[in-house]
Order: sequence, then structure tokens, then C-alpha cells
Amino acid sequence: MSDDQAFHDAYNTFDTAIHTLIGLRWTTIHHCTNPRHKPDCDCAGTSNACQPSLYTQIRDDIQGLTGTTGLGKSESRPPLWVDGIDWLNKVDAIAEAWTPHHTGGTVERLDELTRNHTFGPDDTTWLNKSATTVRAVVNEGENLLQGQQVRRFDVVAPCPECGKRTVYRRDSGGDMVRQTALQLTVHGCTCVACGTWWDRDHLNFLAEVIGCERQELA
Repeated sequence: MSDDQAFHDAYNTFDTAIHTLIGLRWTTIHHCTNPRHKPDCDCAGTSNACQPSLYTQIRDDIQGLTGTTGLGKSESRPPLWVDGIDWLNKVDAIAEAWTPHHTGGTVERLDELTRNHTFGPDDTTWLNKSATTVRAVVNEGENLLQGQQVRRFDVVAPCPECGKRTVYRRDSGGDMVRQTALQLTVHGCTCVACGTWWDRDHLNFLAEVIGCERQELA
């Protein structure tokens, strides 16, 4: 691989990681009630919804607002959410360290860094290391929103929306790991490949579509 290619790959990885942290998030909500639903179904049974960025969501929760969690439900955080404050301070410190001459907020700083800062091949190592740092804090933030105590179960079946059965994702250490696309919790089921979400009310429908035995979630 040439130095230029390695640099472009590193920059794209870094830019994607930053967007995952501060960019708006789109999710697909599943509404179809047809047991024969397939990825090419014409039922118009899905809709897209926009969620605030991970950083904004945790910041707003800390400020005492009621935010929409990544699990598709609204809930209030305790008046003093210590773990959330620690996470926010960590992200703010990273942004300040990487943009020492910028005076804006964290989102503005990181957005400016990816859009207007002049990177070159000599920055490849820094970009790779920094992308790993950002992915780690994103993973921590997602765990904060979803709750460390939420148990997840693998659903070994293809997603009825996109057809994917497994996906490869980077863990907090930056290693690629394989997992099933459909992930089930007591709150519902989500496809981590396409983002489609089935809440508890639609789990029986999902079970019929993928041919799973239906059981009540505790």
C-alpha cells in the first residue's frame, strides 16, 4: 500500500469516527405487520427518524432534559449523572487537546478539525491512533445510554429488512469482531447492519417473519 493510500484510509477512518461521535444519527423504524415481509416488500412499512448526535444526547441528558435513548424510548437520567459527566469531560478534553487554538464548543472544534485542518501523509499514524481513541469513547457513550446492565442476545437469522445475518464491527480496542446482525434486548430488537428497530410490541411479528419460537421477554 502506498503512503498516499494509507493516509487517505486513515483520514477516512478518522472522519467517520468523528461523525459517529458528533454527527446526526438516522434510524429506521419498522411498521409493517405483514408476516410475509421481505427486504423488497412494497408495504412502505418503514420510516426514517433523526436522532441527535451521541455527544449532544448525553450533554442534553446531563442538563436535565429528557432525551430519546438509543433504545428507542424516552427516559430521564438521575439529577447527578456522574458517569455521563465524566464521559463528557473526557470528550471535551480530547477536543481541546486536538484543537488548542480554537475557542468554540466541542462539536464545533471537532467538526472544524475534520473539515478544515490540513492533514498529510505524515499524519497517518496520528490519524489511526486518534480514530481508535474516538471509537473507544463512542463505545463508552453508547454503553452509557443503553445501560451496562442491559443484556443482549444474538438472533441467528437474517434481518427481514436488509437480509444480513452477520456483520463485522470494531470493538473498543479497534479489533474487527463478528456478531449477529439482529440483537435482542428486553426493550426490542435492532439490526446493527441497517439500523431497523422493532419495539416490544412488534417482537411477535418479527418472530413470525424469521421463523423463531415466540417467548415472552421478562
